[in-house]
Parts: sequence; structure tokens; C-alpha cells
Amino acid sequence: MTLLSKGFSVFAFDFAGSGLSEGEYCTLGYHEQDDLRCVIEYLRQSPQIDKIAVWGRSMGAASTLMVAADQDSGIDAIVLDSCFLSLESVCVEVADRYVKKACWMGNLLPVVGPTQGLKDLGKSWLPSAIDMLRSGLKNRANFDIAEVRPEEACHSANTPAFFAHALEDELISCSHSIALHDRYQGRKVIRTFSGDHNSQRPKEFVKEVIEFLSQELFEHPELPPRRCRSPAATCCEMKVQGDGLLNHHRFYLILVGICALLALGWSNSQRSALILALY
Repeated sequence: MTLLSKGFSVFAFDFAGSGLSEGEYCTLGYHEQDDLRCVIEYLRQSPQIDKIAVWGRSMGAASTLMVAADQDSGIDAIVLDSCFLSLESVCVEVADRYVKKACWMGNLLPVVGPTQGLKDLGKSWLPSAIDMLRSGLKNRANFDIAEVRPEEACHSANTPAFFAHALEDELISCSHSIALHDRYQGRKVIRTFSGDHNSQRPKEFVKEVIEFLSQELFEHPELPPRRCRSPAATCCEMKVQGDGLLNHHRFYLILVGICALLALGWSNSQRSALILALY
């Protein structure tokens, strides 16, 4: 079962600074949410498009949830795969795991010496490391990791939502999606499955998502289509020339390193529903 075979049109794009799109930096949701708003504004101008769903994964999921909290987001359903509560919490958790691994290695290799001091150092130094990271990114990439907080969107977003997470995800813990689902105010469902952050998703999961989207987009004809605000004064250009300095997986690795140192394509369909796929 595929989206196209069920009558959906699919619009896939790269955020600025990722994949084939131009731009220096990936900001893990801070500026990406504005990219998504621009795309939705653009699509809403087409008379052939009635309803829009957004399927985001990782950074795409975080951006999607934050945009869904807009008063009139223009989104009719969302799928959030591997979303995180906040960017700061991801940094802290990743750093903590690396400190624990270092302590474990110290226990295996007595020559390294006692590891309690390393644990204490990690606890005391981590806040300073996060502050240094935050300051550096503000200066270099013009974004604040403290403001990337999808969890805050749960209180105002009411778009039907499908949360999903791989149980063996070592980058973003499954607990993030569980917590987001618990706090979310709109209609919601959650599924977990075997795999890690980047593993291929099970066929049964994909089938469930398509059934969820079909129900939300095609089986509620009494619901009027949502309309967006007026087009933004500044709108990103969806170019596919060059390569960004950092894609979001490399950027995660940079976050890990710092903390541990303590096809564009779409087709019309008669059913007039469209899915944005964000990764």
C-alpha cells in the first residue's frame, strides 16, 4: 500500500540547509518551521488542493508539530515520527549517555582510574557545555536551541495527530513521543515498533498511517477545509542547487560531539488531498 495508490498526491522537499536545497545551516526546527509555513501557503494557492496533511520524521516531525500549533495552520492531519520534546532535552540525554559509556569503559579498564569523578564532572559541566553550544549557535547560525520546543505546541495544537517512534531509537528516546502524545490536546493515536532512528519503517505501520490519513482527509466531508493566513511577506525559495553546509544528521553528530566532550516531486489527484513528507 502506498500513498499514491490510495489517491493522495505527494509533495516532498528539502528544508533550507538540508539535502539539495541551498542554505548554510540546518537548525533542527527553528527556521525549518518557517520553510514549512511557506510551502503550505504556496500549496493553498492551488484550487486543486482541498486538504493537506504533513508527515514529518525527526526534525520534520518537530517542525510539523510547532506549525500545527498556529491558530490557522492550514494543516488537516499530521504524522509525527520520532519527534522530540525539546532540542535542549535531546542534547542533555545524548551527553548523559556518552558520560555513562565513558564511565562503563573506565570500569572495564582500571588503568583509567575511578569513574565517579567523571560522573560528577558530567553533572557539573553539562549545563555550561549546553550554554556554550547555545551561544555558539546563536552567533554562527542565528538560532537558539532553547526555542526549539515542540512540547509547548501540544497545549494549543488540535489537528488530528498520529505519533510514532522506534523502540530502539538511541538518538531520540521513545519516551519523547509518549510524553508528547499524553500532552496533546487534539485527536491522537500512537504506535511504537521495532527499529532505530533511521531504520526503515514496518509495512504495517505505513498501512496504519495511510488508513489514518484516509479517515481524516476523505471521510469527514462535513468539515470545511482549513484556510491559511495571507501569504507571508518573506517566503523561502524552494531551490535545489548546491548543498547545505550541514544536514540534520551531521548536525546531531556535532551536538553529540560537543556534549560528549565533557525529490522535489508532486502530482495532482482527483481526490484533492496532499501529503507533505518531511525528513
